[in-house]
Amino acid sequence: MKHTLAIIGATGFAAERTIPALRESRSCEVVAIQGRDRERVRRVASDFGISDQYTDVEDLLDHRTYDAAYIATPPFLHARNIEAALLRDIPVICEKPLSVSLEEALQIEAMVSQKPGIPFMVAHHMRHQQAVQDIRVAVTTGQIGKMATSWMQWGYELNPRDRSASWKLDHARGGWGTFADNGVHLVDLAISFFGMPDRVSGHSASELAPGSPGDQVAVLIYGDATVVLASSWTMPAPGNHILIYGTRGKVEAFGGIGQAPIRAITIVTNEVAREKRFDARDHLALYRAEVEDFFAVHFRGEDRDRGTTIGEAVGAMKILSAIEESARQGRSIQLQ
Repeated sequence: MKHTLAIIGATGFAAERTIPALRESRSCEVVAIQGRDRERVRRVASDFGISDQYTDVEDLLDHRTYDAAYIATPPFLHARNIEAALLRDIPVICEKPLSVSLEEALQIEAMVSQKPGIPFMVAHHMRHQQAVQDIRVAVTTGQIGKMATSWMQWGYELNPRDRSASWKLDHARGGWGTFADNGVHLVDLAISFFGMPDRVSGHSASELAPGSPGDQVAVLIYGDATVVLASSWTMPAPGNHILIYGTRGKVEAFGGIGQAPIRAITIVTNEVAREKRFDARDHLALYRAEVEDFFAVHFRGEDRDRGTTIGEAVGAMKILSAIEESARQGRSIQLQ
């Protein structure tokens, strides 16, 4: 028997990645979808053979019992969608970023804390692969010594005519520019590898719409170590690397940041280099893995990646808030 998943906001990102990815899953299936545009919902349901389709979130959630709800709506709708699912004791996988503001993120955290027995995860697909787990082990177990500096980038060229651009370029609905879109994945990886920083500095440029910068750089300070995160909506040919350098070695994953799995990583320890290669042919594999891992951990008690917790997601929002504040004030921000 497969785990059942309902998707809220199924006509955008979810129709491009999550739903087609889960067609190949042996452990879970999408049984119902919701979207505000009736015709688009009907078309997605027809394309993927999904019989239950809704335009109203509460009608979807009240129709039957689901093992989990996947919230794939834009960030400005996350809080109300999470609340609707949690009120019905339905486990939640929520798309990133958690919210459009730190204040709202803290409100969501309070909601989740009131339902301690209901599983909750924020969907950061990059965590759900062996390569990232190997990088985390190399860093956290001291294989490369003490981390000295790291550099990570995710850049791409945003098409302003895409449907999602309408809310990505709206500060009130999308958040803080490129860091609230692709760049939050870098923040999540930094938290996964290094924990929360002491201080944050941010720089923003190339404003594509009021309050929505297309190029942003953040420097996260961890004691004497620095982590540089570069996020962009204006790059047709980015490098998108993960580079981590320590006192006894390094980890490099060139071209490792993106939607597809990492192809290869190089770990150097005490001048001895090891290259590890991974199967990256299935470009939807990580979007399937994040959902399968959620069910494996919370429903079957398996030892899989737990994904991004509510605490880590709120931590990411604290960093995003500090990046914006630093860029606006021209000074570094101490995190509490």
